[in-house]
Amino acid sequence: MVETSWARTFVRVNGPIDGPPLLLLHGSATNSLSWEPNVAALSASFRTYAVDNPWDIGRSVYKRDATRSDDYLAWLDELLDALQITTPIALAGMSYGAWLSSLYALRRPGRVRKLVLLSPALTVRNVRLVWVVRALLSMLTRSLSEQFARWTLADGLAQGPYERTLVEEVRADAFAFAKDLVARRAVLPTVLSDEALARLPSATLILIGAHEKIFDPLRARERVRRAAPHCVIDVIDGAGHELPLSRRGVVNERVVAFLREP
Repeated sequence: MVETSWARTFVRVNGPIDGPPLLLLHGSATNSLSWEPNVAALSASFRTYAVDNPWDIGRSVYKRDATRSDDYLAWLDELLDALQITTPIALAGMSYGAWLSSLYALRRPGRVRKLVLLSPALTVRNVRLVWVVRALLSMLTRSLSEQFARWTLADGLAQGPYERTLVEEVRADAFAFAKDLVARRAVLPTVLSDEALARLPSATLILIGAHEKIFDPLRARERVRRAAPHCVIDVIDGAGHELPLSRRGVVNERVVAFLREP
């Protein structure tokens, strides 16, 4: 548990004590445990810090509200200072965490060495209307919440019992967040401008599932290649928004290889 002026922040630390630092930011309506399918592979070579977002479901406890993206970035500044991480970090974000990671890399370029965005929420492409409608309906009843989760995370459910268990846990957490914690008014993610995409770190990896429901993955890839040709972006078959889970072997291999490159 790490103290900052914004929150008592819960951090799961793994990997060699002298390994290069890798900060992991999870998606919305979940917590650092969502990195379970990936953390062993990532921690083999890196000192990983999987953080519970204080304004989400997890063990962190916020002390004051975050009402704008700058508040999140100020919290991350204090968190890195408290963890005594003084060298530039590798920063990996999943979904909402990918959006936060992209903002941090843009506004704190001196603190980020490499950037990994997995299934980014908005960030590179506008959300589909059908996803917005179904997301709003999912807040009404448990049945609609289950239908929404099974539609959004269908590839994970089609895997084995391990993947199905994790998807069901995410579904339950998301329903609890919608019913009980929505009053916290989390800052909504946005789509980066072409100019912002062009300023992402020269070492940026973006991975998107081919069955992504939130936005069109092929159009997202097209836009990034046009606006930020220095970024590496790939669309991975056999996965949707739950890409780091359902295709964890591919994701882990790609991310580790990318982070190891000079």
